[in-house]
Amino acid sequence: MNFRVSGGSNRATSDGDGISDKDALPGESYSIDVKVCNDNPTGSDNRIDNIAITATWNSVDDGDDIEGDVSEFDLDGNKCVTKTLNMDKNTIPSGSSGNYDLVIDVDGESRDGDTDFSTSWTVPVEIFRKDGPYLKIEEASLSQSTVACGNYASLNVVATNIGDSDDQGVLKIVNSALGIDEESQFDFGTDAGNDCDAAEDTGDDCIGVDHTYSLEIPANAAAGAYTLTVTTYSDDGSDKNEEKTVSLTVTCSKEQSTSSGTSSGTSGSTTSGSTSGSSSSGSTASNGSTTKSGSGELEVLVGTGSGSTSTGGATAVPTQLTDTSSMSFTSNTSYMALLVIANLVVLSLVVIGVSKLFL
Repeated sequence: MNFRVSGGSNRATSDGDGISDKDALPGESYSIDVKVCNDNPTGSDNRIDNIAITATWNSVDDGDDIEGDVSEFDLDGNKCVTKTLNMDKNTIPSGSSGNYDLVIDVDGESRDGDTDFSTSWTVPVEIFRKDGPYLKIEEASLSQSTVACGNYASLNVVATNIGDSDDQGVLKIVNSALGIDEESQFDFGTDAGNDCDAAEDTGDDCIGVDHTYSLEIPANAAAGAYTLTVTTYSDDGSDKNEEKTVSLTVTCSKEQSTSSGTSSGTSGSTTSGSTSGSSSSGSTASNGSTTKSGSGELEVLVGTGSGSTSTGGATAVPTQLTDTSSMSFTSNTSYMALLVIANLVVLSLVVIGVSKLFL
């Protein structure tokens, strides 16, 4: 059997062999390889079928077992194979230092099913703890890796004391470009059973922190990639323990606007406003028409500027009207009609007078 931790290899070559590796610390990743051999003579007739490998690491996880196994397989005579166990947990638990028995069981049956084969090894594995207090960062992850300006980033940090003594700890989260400088101070213990959040459950002798921090992203931050640095300290912040970085992407969309007017309408007129004047030189109206306000002609220009405007295929051209407000009464058509009527009345009276002379 081969117990691997932190890239190292520790072999147990017989039942009862112990494994002691100072790198076997709480929170470290490990793997277990088991080599199985069929010592029967060569040939498929001596094959062992349905071989099962199971592992039980007794009481290592705060009194609970960690178990593992592999898929069943067959093995011909005089052949060996190495299998890596699939364990329930692939990191060394935050248990107390000491030895914990790892039991490996191997079972199979002959090809004809008449004979059962089995073997079992017990391998004590020693777990170490660092001297003094030590906050190991087991996890530092964002709920969302991309956050918009003016919003909040949620960062969950799990840090566990893998040392052999309790202490006062400090956890810092820093990014100077974003103005982030978060700090938690707390007391922590050594009992793996107290897996509470020391940053929140003060006085409970928690073995570490499991806390979510809400980090404000400034509204005026520049869009881009940033790195959050998470650091743990013991001895009231004087001893640096571990540091991890987390990548964060900030997105910002800035709305741009202009103060100039907008052109609309089907006649080509500009509706952004009007400019009027009191002089006789004319004024510009909001519908694009130009008027001459002095006495005399009233000029109406349809469209804008001095040129014509095409609308739906038709061409609008300037149209000139005559202002009748200053005309005299004698040049009016109504006056002419009254004059004609008056002449007819006079003529009728003359005819009547002449007729009476000859009667």
